[in-house]
Amino acid sequence: MAENSQESNGLKEVSAKEILNKIKNGEPVEYDAVIIKGNLDSNDFHIGPNNEEETMVELRVESSIKIENSKILGFVRFQRIVFQGPISFKNSEFDEVVDFSMSEFKSKIGFENAIFNRDVYFGYPHQGAKILDEIDFREAYFRGNAFFYHTFFNKISTFYKANFLKDINFYGSCFKASDFGSARFLGNTSFEDVSFDNYTNFRDSKFANDVCFNRCSFNGSGDFSEISFGGIADFSWSEFNGSNKFEKYIDYDEWDDFVKYCCTESDKSSTKIILFKGCVFFGRDTFIGDAAFKGVKFKGPVSFKESQFKSDADFSRVHFYDESRFDDCIFNKTTKFMKVDFKRNAHFEDVQFCANKNCVTNFIEASFCDHAIFRNANFGSNADFRDARFIEGLDLTHSELERIQIDWKSINNLNCDKAIYIKLIKNFKDQARFEEADECYYQFRQRNQDFKCWYYKKNAWKIKFNWSKLLDHISWITCGYGVRPFNTIILSFFIIIIFSLVYFLGIGIKDLQFKENILQSWTYSFYISLIIFLTNSKGINWISEPYSFVGIVEGVVGWLLMALFLVTFGRKMIR
Repeated sequence: MAENSQESNGLKEVSAKEILNKIKNGEPVEYDAVIIKGNLDSNDFHIGPNNEEETMVELRVESSIKIENSKILGFVRFQRIVFQGPISFKNSEFDEVVDFSMSEFKSKIGFENAIFNRDVYFGYPHQGAKILDEIDFREAYFRGNAFFYHTFFNKISTFYKANFLKDINFYGSCFKASDFGSARFLGNTSFEDVSFDNYTNFRDSKFANDVCFNRCSFNGSGDFSEISFGGIADFSWSEFNGSNKFEKYIDYDEWDDFVKYCCTESDKSSTKIILFKGCVFFGRDTFIGDAAFKGVKFKGPVSFKESQFKSDADFSRVHFYDESRFDDCIFNKTTKFMKVDFKRNAHFEDVQFCANKNCVTNFIEASFCDHAIFRNANFGSNADFRDARFIEGLDLTHSELERIQIDWKSINNLNCDKAIYIKLIKNFKDQARFEEADECYYQFRQRNQDFKCWYYKKNAWKIKFNWSKLLDHISWITCGYGVRPFNTIILSFFIIIIFSLVYFLGIGIKDLQFKENILQSWTYSFYISLIIFLTNSKGINWISEPYSFVGIVEGVVGWLLMALFLVTFGRKMIR
């Protein structure tokens, strides 16, 4: 309600002195649709403390105060006051600073639809107000800074659809029950070291800049659904002792629409999805109740480092657009990361998942577009990565695996130590997934082979050839480390061709009848070489004397490769 409109409507003018006199005399103060000129300042009169317990209180106000639909032109200052009766400034506008710091309110307070054009004080860094009954700032506008340092809210405190256009600070305050639903915060917001003892509602709230929930205690249930964070959101060192939801956040097509919304109440939101636009810190938080972040969208870096989830944790369908950190986290019960999208590196170093057999660590259909780092992680009794995708790589170095369900083909680049390979191979075999066990073993042998050198120093002056690396290469070429019998068939085919060329070029076959036709001659040589490779003794009868030894060598190689093929192929068939 603008000043021009009030004057044009012929609103009655009331002096601040008249109101102060009524308060001093203990008379009810009731005004509607007036303009108050002057300052409402408790320093203009003084009454000593009523008893020793109130030595810090300068005045006890017995009057009820009801000033609604009005405009107050001067500043309002009631410091260290005990208000016995109810107070209502519904639909009123304050042009100057409002200061109720360090006061005590024993009855209901109403600031519904109030407009504060300058700064508002309910507390200072060393001491705050005590609000023993309900207080209502529903749809209030704070155009200046608001300070609620160390304020004690004993009953329901309502800031539903309140609009804070500048900074607001609740440092060290205590809320028994609070409602910030659909509130709009355009400046920096601080809830540092605040205690939320019962139900806390931030549903559909919008934070355009940085917000601090550092060292907070959420002792009851909390609703953070349909919320947006435009700057840094810091929840580090906080405790979540009840059930908390971080679901269905609202995304704005343009962040300017959010600013416009706060000022004009025009909702320009798009589909309901989750949105943290700045850095988010939940470091060293404790979630005692269920923690639900289902569908949240983190557009900046996010950290849950050293946090503890004592109940179920649900991160299903979360989108991490920047780096995410869960280092040193402890998950005591079921953990869900189903259909999560990690666009950048996902850090799970030293994380501990639930070891209870009834709990599941669920990463079904998760997508890791960058590196997934689970170094030194403990996956507990059951980890499920079915249909997950690891595009850049998966790091399981020094991790603890008991039972894990994962699709081997989904891992493009696995980085781990020997012990993890052995555990994965055993894990695949226990699940009767023998093909994946073979692929894992094949990669393990290849990595182990790559790390070996052809020569090594036995001591400072002696260099030795590494026969182990040579044997690894032979095993790789001949049978794919014992898991790829098709390698043996290919190698046998090439050996037969090589020996057939030797016989053909050296005319090592008796009664070679097709000398005038090269193709037929070589075909006949290939046929003889195949017989020698498979039957040895029968084929040698067709070899001329100078090439008998060559035939014997081919026969021995053929026996060895056939035996190797039968062992490798038989092993796969018997399984």
